[in-house]
Amino acid sequence: MAYFYRTCTPNELFDKHLHLKEVELKVLLVVIRQTYGYYDKKRGRHKEWDWLTISFFVKKTSKSRKAIGLAIQLLINKRLIMVKNERGMLVHTPELRRLSKKLYFKTTLE
Repeated sequence: MAYFYRTCTPNELFDKHLHLKEVELKVLLVVIRQTYGYYDKKRGRHKEWDWLTISFFVKKTSKSRKAIGLAIQLLINKRLIMVKNERGMLVHTPELRRLSKKLYFKTTLE
C-alpha cells in the first residue's frame, strides 16, 4: 500500500508570490518543504528552521550553485526567507554565508 504525505504550503505563496523567477520559487519551495512541511505532533507546530546546504539545493532544484546563491540573496532581500549561521546570527550577505560552517533556513511565509 502506498502512503502519500503532504506538505502544507502557506496560502501567501499562491496569493502573492507566484511572480518569482523559477529558481527563486524552487529555492523557496525547498525551504518550505524542509521546514513548514514537517509537523511535530508532540509540540503541535511546524519545524521553524532547518540546516540546508547549497549542495542540497542543487540536488533538489537542478540549478547551479551560482543561481541558488543569487536566489537565496533575492529571497532574503524580499524578506521571504531568513538565514542564520551555526551561532544563531542572521547572515544577510553572501560573504557572511561563505564564512559560516552551517546555514539554517526559515521561511517567513505564514
